[in-house]
Amino acid sequence: STQSTWGSQSFISQCHRLFGREEGDTVWRAANEAFRYMPLASIVEDRVFCVHGGIPRFSGGQDLRLDYLFQHKFALPTFSSCEDEAQQLVCDLCWADPADDENSLNAFGFGDNERGAGVITFGSKAVDDWCENHGFDLILRAHQEKSDGLRLAKSARVVTVFSTSDYEGHQNGAGIVLITGTQVKMIIKQPF
Repeated sequence: STQSTWGSQSFISQCHRLFGREEGDTVWRAANEAFRYMPLASIVEDRVFCVHGGIPRFSGGQDLRLDYLFQHKFALPTFSSCEDEAQQLVCDLCWADPADDENSLNAFGFGDNERGAGVITFGSKAVDDWCENHGFDLILRAHQEKSDGLRLAKSARVVTVFSTSDYEGHQNGAGIVLITGTQVKMIIKQPF
């Protein structure tokens, strides 16, 4: 069943609750089709890397992660796991999280994530290397609920922006980030 595979709070389960099974499947498929045309990441003002999850894993050598991502031939894979290089890159961009504890990270600043197999966390070293290698000052990401809607991590180089207030009744705030020229302004909207 959908709930045992994806969980009761998954997008498909929510579509089924709101629209019924048949119409929910139609809405879910249409949303997924729209996501196929959206970028996995974006760069703002040549210095801010924006992504849903996190930065892609690295294991040494020449750092071509960004080059690979922005190749015109890069095709978004369809997958159910994070096994080959393209699938891993997509998984990392969508689901990686900043590490709370950096003691178990590898030499490149990456480690396992409690979310499950194939999902990673990234630490300060990974962030510093990514930003230095690609000329970024900041990483903006989403993907994790934060009580005030915003959270700074990794020497304030990673900003998690959660833009849904009162998510699932948790009474969390919503965050907004405005980038204009050299200024980055963070705004918190408190829940009702």
